[in-house]
Amino acid sequence: MAGGLHPFHLETGVWWDMNTCPVPPGFDPRHVRGCIKSALEKKIGRPSVVSIYALGNLEYIPRDLLEMISSSGITLIHGLRNMMDFNGFLEEWSDNSMDTTYTMVITDDYGIAYPPLLGLFEFSKLCAYPKDGRLIALANQSNPRHRVLPCDFVWEALLSDNYADTTDEMNSTRSKPLYGSKPLYVCNICDTYFEEEFSPHLKFSTHLKGEGHRTKLFDIAARDSSNGELKHFCQVCNYPADVDFNLRLHNQSEEHKLAAKKAQEEDNCESSNRVGSGWRDKKQSLLNEANSEDH
Repeated sequence: MAGGLHPFHLETGVWWDMNTCPVPPGFDPRHVRGCIKSALEKKIGRPSVVSIYALGNLEYIPRDLLEMISSSGITLIHGLRNMMDFNGFLEEWSDNSMDTTYTMVITDDYGIAYPPLLGLFEFSKLCAYPKDGRLIALANQSNPRHRVLPCDFVWEALLSDNYADTTDEMNSTRSKPLYGSKPLYVCNICDTYFEEEFSPHLKFSTHLKGEGHRTKLFDIAARDSSNGELKHFCQVCNYPADVDFNLRLHNQSEEHKLAAKKAQEEDNCESSNRVGSGWRDKKQSLLNEANSEDH
């Protein structure tokens, strides 16, 4: 997941947490890459070879939005499970990158913007947080255990301030795949990637809803040590989650809301049938008693 093809340039790896720093409403996602590149060039003072990796639980992000992001040359990685996963990505990047490198993290996740983790690597670090993000406050903490990377950019401002710089680039490449690269989708849960020339976004989306992927989720999901039951599980959808955050994402999804609504309607119908059946039985009992008295 690293470059190394342009030794006359600096190299920058960008790790974008899409769950805590989403594309703002109304913003064209095809411009995200250009905005990040522009902001980095202004900050560093010269161009660099930029590789951007969009991380997170991508299952409930609209497919068309992911497709537009990928078409601009951003790699999509589903299933960043914990700090060790991110450490593995950084190790791979560090092993394959040039001597002079920068790394930028875009997140509001303590496990990603954690200085002791990033301090294991020698590259220069930059960070962007969302507006009013909780980690902006943590960056100023005197307690080293609570400290995170200082804020170099505010995510929303980075996009709005650099949007104009991306217009010409978008217009000149609108009729062909941007940056000349195939879309690349990665499922970190299943260690599977998709980079076919035709419709990789469809294959990726199908994979995330497939039985094989669901089985893998059951395999890695956290369980109670005393009884083996899943710690984070949606009974309505039969959906296992590895962490509570991903279960919350699932519960907020339209897929879950529709399933919950259907389950509620079925439950109401069954309750109504039980009530109706009970009333019919009671009515028949009263009629039987009346007939018995008449005789």
